[in-house]
Amino acid sequence: MDLSIIDNFDTTIKEFIRLIETTPDSLLNKQPDEETWSVAQIGDHIQKTLQTLALARDHAVPSNRLPDEKVAQISAIFLNFNVKYKQEKGEATYPRLEPIDKAELISALRCIANEIVIFSKNKDLSLLIENFEVPFIGKLTRYEWLQLQIDHTKRHIHQIQHVKRYLLQQSA
Repeated sequence: MDLSIIDNFDTTIKEFIRLIETTPDSLLNKQPDEETWSVAQIGDHIQKTLQTLALARDHAVPSNRLPDEKVAQISAIFLNFNVKYKQEKGEATYPRLEPIDKAELISALRCIANEIVIFSKNKDLSLLIENFEVPFIGKLTRYEWLQLQIDHTKRHIHQIQHVKRYLLQQSA
């Protein structure tokens, strides 16, 4: 099992946070349209998604398959930017609708990401998380959950780049 995944997770989260940090405050909570999340909402969504990993990670059992068996499937789903996914209001990881404070968001992202890095360095990533299934994929090992978080965050990095570009053009 390739443990460079932990560094990849850390690097990806730092890039995501940098994009939020460099978003002008005047644009942070601005939605390009009614259907598109603001940069702050995207950040809130990622923070909530990372928390689901934190909640699920302790309910793990030995697996009878390779710990990275579903990595290619995960990446194929989350890194296909031609497919749009729509999340419904009320879902646990749906972002808040009210304005989000940049400093609080960044602090929360750093805190949960740091917890995940420490956990991942000290626990067996080959164990299967038994209390949570990902739609269309199924149950994942801790290793695969970490890959899902990397690819999911990369997908939203791509989204933030587009939102920022659009908002900056509109404000120019």
